[in-house]
Amino acid sequence: MQVHGYASAPATYTYWLTHNKLPSQKESKKMLNANKKDNTSVTIQEVNNKGITVSLATVEIGGHTWPGSAPFNIGYPLGNTTSDIDINEVMWSFFNKNRKR
Repeated sequence: MQVHGYASAPATYTYWLTHNKLPSQKESKKMLNANKKDNTSVTIQEVNNKGITVSLATVEIGGHTWPGSAPFNIGYPLGNTTSDIDINEVMWSFFNKNRKR
């Protein structure tokens, strides 16, 4: 069966856990809501085992915007921009910590 489109972020996270044979029971969750005024919160799920890490950052009530950027309106309803995380820093930290072997 040919599937068109892309898997959701949670399905992709599950795929990489399975692909890397990571035990989901070792998952840690961190909830962040540093800025109550932006109406968003962030959950970071992560499994780290034997030097392999898979992470998923989920923005609750966020829009189609870049987490940590300045909120902007270009005339389209893009939704809320979270300032609870700076996704550039989160990604840099992840890739710096999980360099390709």
